[in-house]
Amino acid sequence: GIKERHVLLYISRILPYKRLDILLDNFANITDIALVIVGKGLTSEQAQIVNKTPNYYYLGEVYGEEVNNIYHMGDIFSTPGHIGLALNQAMFWGLPVVVLKGHHAPEITYLKDKYNGFLCNTVDNLRESILELCSNENLLSQMSNNARITYENEMSISQMFQGFMDAVQYVENR
Repeated sequence: GIKERHVLLYISRILPYKRLDILLDNFANITDIALVIVGKGLTSEQAQIVNKTPNYYYLGEVYGEEVNNIYHMGDIFSTPGHIGLALNQAMFWGLPVVVLKGHHAPEITYLKDKYNGFLCNTVDNLRESILELCSNENLLSQMSNNARITYENEMSISQMFQGFMDAVQYVENR
C-alpha cells in the first residue's frame, strides 16, 4: 500500500539512542517519501505520529525473508543516531545509508561519506542529504551502486569470517 515514490527505511530495534524521532520530525507529509519503520519498541507517542501521518508506515517486528522483501523495496536506509549490522544488510541491498556522526558500531567504517551514503554533522544536514538523494536520481543510483560495490568488496560473509579468524589467530599468537 505504499504509494510514495521513494522509500526511506528504518529497520532496527526502536531505542532512544537510535533517534527514530529525527526521521519522524523531519519527513512528515513529504508526499513523495515514505518512511517505513520496522522493529520492536515503538512508543505510544511514536505510534500516534505514525498513525496521523499519511506517508509513515509501521510494519512491526519483521524477520527472515519478509524483512528481505522490505529491504528490497527501499531506496535509502537510516537509523540516524546509531547503526550496527543493519548497515551490512542495507549495503547488500544497495541502499545508501544516511546517519549522524557519533558513536556507532564498528560497521560504520564501511560508510564512506558522499560515496555510499552520508555521515551528517547536524539533523538539518541529515534531512537535506536524504532530500537530495530523493530529488537526484543519478546521485541515488550512483550511491546505490557504490553501496553494493562496498558490500561485495569489503563486507562479504567470507571476509567477515576471515577477519574473525585473523582476530582469533592474533590472540592465540600472543
